[in-house]
Amino acid sequence: MLRSIVLILIAALPLAAQERAATTVILVRHAEKAATPADDPPLTKAGQARARALAVIAHDAGVTAIVTTQFVRSRTTAEPAASALGITPEVVRAVGATHAQD
Repeated sequence: MLRSIVLILIAALPLAAQERAATTVILVRHAEKAATPADDPPLTKAGQARARALAVIAHDAGVTAIVTTQFVRSRTTAEPAASALGITPEVVRAVGATHAQD
């Protein structure tokens, strides 16, 4: 079972040999999170820096959609990319999610 899908970036890349475009899905786990509060921690400063770096990668990859969970760490990881690309992330509620121990 997939434990924690946090952030999905979707890029449509055209194929020269085909009339339709392929869809590339980039699965990203949330950036580094703080230890507290345990139920929904924010990102650390290192995590915030990684989220900003992800924005550059998303732009270069041609990302056209972003999907996150409701957790702060997920939404905060996606925010710089979403803002830079002018995309409103789709929030998919993780129900009954269990989290892997760090």
